Amino acid sequence: MPTADVVTPPLGMDQHDAYRPDWLREVIGIRNVRTETDKITLTIRPERGICNHLGIVHGGLHITLIDHVMCGVLSSTRPDRYELLDLSLVYHRPASLLTEPDLVHAVIDRQGRRITTVTASIASRSGRILTTAHGTFVPDGNA
Repeated sequence: MPTADVVTPPLGMDQHDAYRPDWLREVIGIRNVRTETDKITLTIRPERGICNHLGIVHGGLHITLIDHVMCGVLSSTRPDRYELLDLSLVYHRPASLLTEPDLVHAVIDRQGRRITTVTASIASRSGRILTTAHGTFVPDGNA
């Protein structure tokens, strides 16, 4: 659970203003952020308090991570602001993040004039896919 020292985003801050994982570091356990052209990778290891008694992370955290990296790859590589049109998520297996750090990836698949598609995944360090997602975005104001 977050402590009083966690810095939350300022009220009214749009998630697309900038990619700032600072306020999520403690909650999600972000250990490393690596950005490349059209790609971003986070190494995460949530604290025990965010997992259930078996060490399994709730599916809602998967969605938060996926949304976070998708917005991150868009804002770190593109000057435009985006709105999410569609998000499809598939859970392949439970994420027991207490045993090893996991990797969260997002890649821009296609950048068109009006539509941008992004694929993201959560995988264990050993390469086992835990969750996959596909997002469709439009520049702000074109939805």
